[in-house]
Amino acid sequence: MLAGGDYLSIDANQQVVHIEAPQDARINELNARLNETYAPYGSQGAGKAQRQLEQDQESSDISTGLLAKRAQAKASAFYGNADWDLVDALKDGEVAEEQLVEMEDTALPEPMQGLSAQQKLDYLQHKQAERESIRREILDLSETRASYVAEKKREQAAAAPSVSDALSGAIRKQAQQKNFSFAN
Repeated sequence: MLAGGDYLSIDANQQVVHIEAPQDARINELNARLNETYAPYGSQGAGKAQRQLEQDQESSDISTGLLAKRAQAKASAFYGNADWDLVDALKDGEVAEEQLVEMEDTALPEPMQGLSAQQKLDYLQHKQAERESIRREILDLSETRASYVAEKKREQAAAAPSVSDALSGAIRKQAQQKNFSFAN
């Protein structure tokens, strides 16, 4: 029972659902292309690249919506892999061009092995440009996806409020009874 004699009723059987949006398929295609822009290097590079693919697969197994949210995170400015990806390492200054030239072929991804110094640099610059283009498209689609998901959540909340909605509503009601006001 809440203050004022009201009861709070929450459907404990309601499950959290990842909302799938029309943009998900394209975002997930772009995510696969984004993965192709990584150039794993060093003794741990291939393993970390594989782990990234496995995490994508786990997200996909749960829902395409969750994978789309993961792709959005990977496309953000906060997602960096300079410790195992030469594209990020070169961009972030973790690996200098001079170091790239001196790297043993065994430390490089297969497509870069046997390339000249200039070809290595060109390869990574091409991957960086490709990644930026893909990132921009993912982020643009993610914005329209967020609007779609927000609308669907509003519709769901109106039909069957979640635990969070019920608690927020109850807290809001009690606060208003004590003369608190809210901006939204």
